[in-house]
Order: sequence, then structure tokens, then C-alpha cells
Amino acid sequence: TRRMAAVEAALIVQPEVACRGILVNALGQRFINEDVYPGLFSHAALHQPGPVRVILDEEGFASLSAQSSNGMPPDHVAETLAELEEELDVPSGALESTVRLYNRHAAQGEDPIFHKNPKWLRELKPPFAAVDPRTMARIVENRRDATGLSGFTLGGLRTTVDGEVLHTAGHPIPGLYAAG
Repeated sequence: TRRMAAVEAALIVQPEVACRGILVNALGQRFINEDVYPGLFSHAALHQPGPVRVILDEEGFASLSAQSSNGMPPDHVAETLAELEEELDVPSGALESTVRLYNRHAAQGEDPIFHKNPKWLRELKPPFAAVDPRTMARIVENRRDATGLSGFTLGGLRTTVDGEVLHTAGHPIPGLYAAG
């Protein structure tokens, strides 16, 4: 084997969910472009005060496919951002400020801070919802103790470009192939 010490951590958030809203940390601050590869927003989330949540509006949540929302309702719903801040225990005014800045740029069709693709940019309007990766993990993994993070190694069997598994001495093992 090789590279078995290299790991990836991933938030249990479907990209379709993240793209339709904004990812915020426990302080109500946006910290990354939501349409990046999920491994990138997962890595960035590990360096944020948690929990991390996806903030959506009704239109964004309604536009999700049944597969990406896993048929679940959002964890929190509120008519105003102030109410949502209180429900999420986010500092007063922080989420309002984050969404106000995001909406101002979305109305102009740009994201000068994180460079989200304009096709995903639109103003978020009340009512608002918050989706917690911990809830998505519980549904996906069907476990009460799910954390919202999953991890996996980035290593595996050492192979040639043709898929032959290599012995620790470096020569192919006859008849043994691997892919993945």
C-alpha cells in the first residue's frame, strides 16, 4: 500500500444544497465559495468555528431535488435573519450582515469576495432556513451519533498505470489487478 496516512475529511452536504445558499460558520460568517468541490469546502470548514451550516431561502430549498435534500425538512426555519440568528445561537446581527453583503453582490451578478459562479448567485429572501450537516449525516448514515463529517484515506494498493498491483519490492504480482 501507499499513502495510507493521507486522509480527506468531508462534510455531509450535497453540492446542490451548498450552491443554492451560503455556507456559514458558528459566527454567521461566510468562509468559502459554495460551488467549489465539496472536499475544498469540507477542508475549509475544519478550520472554522463550528457548527457550519448552509443558509437557504424558501426558493433555494424548494428547488432542491428529493435526492439532495434526502426528503428532510430544514433544521431551522425563520421569517427573519434575526430570528434565525437566535435559533442558531449566532451573534446578533452577524448573519444579517453576511446575507446583506452577499445579496448586494448577488444583485450585481458577482461575488468579489469568494468568486462563486454567477449562475448560482441570487439574492436570498425571507423566509430563511438552515441545514446542518450533522442532520444530513444522521439521515445518510442512519446513525444517532453521526457528526456531519466523514473521512477516508487517499491511499491504497500501489499499481502500475495498467492496474497491476505492485509487490513491496516493486515488481507486479502476477494476475493481481486493482482499480478505483
